Amino acid sequence: MKRVCVRIPEDRVEDLKKAAEDMRNESAKTRTPGWDSKLIAKIAQEKFGGYAEMFDHLNWPERGTKMVPAVQSRVKEKFGSVEAFAEFYGYGV
Repeated sequence: MKRVCVRIPEDRVEDLKKAAEDMRNESAKTRTPGWDSKLIAKIAQEKFGGYAEMFDHLNWPERGTKMVPAVQSRVKEKFGSVEAFAEFYGYGV
């Protein structure tokens, strides 16, 4: 998702809000199960070289088999959402 700012006629604000909501809802429907895990894994690999390196870089304590179950919670805790995490590292969602 990308935040944008536009100027529109005052009497069309509600129309634009409805259109934006429809787009968000449509986007949510097209995401397949596990899209968030796959995106986190892709960023971990491409930006850090893997989960261990990402956890080291972000000072998260989990190691080994404890990383995968903790990663989504850690991402949401630090960035607020998977989308915000992706956007921070230059991946549009």
